[in-house]
Amino acid sequence: AKKRGIIADGGMKMLVFQALYAARLFSGHDFSDEKGFEIVDDMQKSKENIVFIGMPSSGKSTIGKRIAKALGREFSDTDDEITKVYGKTPKEIITSSGEAAFRECETAVIMDIAKRQGLVIATGGGAVEREINIDLLKENGKLVFLDRTLDFLSADGSRPLSSTKEKLEEIYKRRLPLYKKYADITVSGGWSLKKTLNSVLEMII
Repeated sequence: AKKRGIIADGGMKMLVFQALYAARLFSGHDFSDEKGFEIVDDMQKSKENIVFIGMPSSGKSTIGKRIAKALGREFSDTDDEITKVYGKTPKEIITSSGEAAFRECETAVIMDIAKRQGLVIATGGGAVEREINIDLLKENGKLVFLDRTLDFLSADGSRPLSSTKEKLEEIYKRRLPLYKKYADITVSGGWSLKKTLNSVLEMII
């Protein structure tokens, strides 16, 4: 509904305010509406997943693990989950079966992870290239784009799709508009690790 520009909301506010008004009647305390909105906000933040998107080598897993530790949350890396589920690394799947097969595996894993609550998730760099992945992750997630410029990224032989400088530049140009389009929060990844970590925490808490 929201994608079509239709006003829509979940039922959490209704449930919280039912409880709030009942508490006023039964306890005699004058709980304010502001208190109700505060409760709703706290509940949504505690249940909402924090999802990192961005290029390979942008620091999604490194920052994600530290954010999870700082917030006392569980961390999940979709590439690691793919390896657990399919018994092959993303590189092995791409090499043996092609990128399209890998993307199917990635979507299946994202579909499962997105159903959970309160996680910190690091996605693969190309997850944004399938809109279904974004739809799944946004159902209960805030997308944080770690925006590192090409100068700060590194080609890596362990990543077939960005194994050379030329391949890295090609996918960077293709994916950058998608990262910007889908991000709820954008954080520069060109700073020091500590500064990037603090910036993310400031924006999500």
